[in-house]
Amino acid sequence: MRNRIFISVLALLWGLFASRAAFAAPAQQPLFLVTGVSPMVMFAMSANHTLFKKAFADYSDLSSPPDGIIETTYTDSFDYYGYFDSKRCYSYSSGLFSPGDAATGPYNHHCAGDWSGNFLNWATMTRIDVIRKALYGGKRAEDTDAQTVLERALLPNDVHAFVKVFEPAAGDSTSNYTPYNESSVSLCNVTQPPSSGSSRTESIDTAVNQPKVLVARGSWPSWSAGEVYQCAYREEESGRNPAGTFPPRADNLVSPGSSTGLSVRIDVCVADKWEENCRVYDSDTARKPIGLLQEYGEDKTLRFGLTTGSYDKRDKGGVLRKAIGYIARNTDPADDEINLTDGTFNASVNGIIATINALRITEWDYAE
Repeated sequence: MRNRIFISVLALLWGLFASRAAFAAPAQQPLFLVTGVSPMVMFAMSANHTLFKKAFADYSDLSSPPDGIIETTYTDSFDYYGYFDSKRCYSYSSGLFSPGDAATGPYNHHCAGDWSGNFLNWATMTRIDVIRKALYGGKRAEDTDAQTVLERALLPNDVHAFVKVFEPAAGDSTSNYTPYNESSVSLCNVTQPPSSGSSRTESIDTAVNQPKVLVARGSWPSWSAGEVYQCAYREEESGRNPAGTFPPRADNLVSPGSSTGLSVRIDVCVADKWEENCRVYDSDTARKPIGLLQEYGEDKTLRFGLTTGSYDKRDKGGVLRKAIGYIARNTDPADDEINLTDGTFNASVNGIIATINALRITEWDYAE
């Protein structure tokens, strides 16, 4: 019996010594003093159609703290978040909103004869636009070391199109926020049917078929609630909707007689008109809008990953779009989502930025 115990002990000791390489020595200093790896953040993001709804609801209590009063239209005392600088005025020309002078007024939102950035954020932004700006500065339609143009999300002419009606309170005026002096104005957000090529939303090139906002004189709250198509003019939807649903072409304030509207594209980080989130990069001329990914990822403070919902993988928790890793300063620069020389995005990397930019309403056919 004693021999068997002795042999067992020897076998145990032999096993311990044979596997000693698998054991680590105890820490020789407090663990909180040891330099650790970069913290990891995994974004778990929805990918459903509600991301393409208007960012600012028409029935919200915006006061802080809440005062129990519901705001049903534009509220000048509130700073609306979006691609436009809330404290700056904008002019529109050649399919682009360009920043101008600083806004005035009691809350620095007034722009006589021009567009108010704060007003345009309220009137045009969607939920996915707010997410894109917060994470990486916004979706870029132009992205060079000399220019950055942000672009609102694609909105088909179905229930995702939305209208915002502004009827100024006593003492206020539409001319404080728009180039127009009207008793009320309506702004309808949509991406119009393509003139050629595929008529399905997943195939539309927004460089050609740009996101639009149409502007009409008067109050038209049902402009985006038609029987078939939204944000159309009365002549286009004749016979389908009641006469008071859509405005006539004559009330189009943008270009009377047409329905082209204004492209919701914004020139940002323009010299001497920089937004608060513009960052200077190594190139002398490069300033780019940034978000949380650049702020905490470009210096490797945090590592990021992304999962999203998926119709095909709805029973499996979605799809891993980007494994946890660095946004920039990788061993191989080809893996960087952001070019740190000029701040441009690396289009060849299918990472977090490219994935979120690619999200859109699919399988809507304008021809049906």
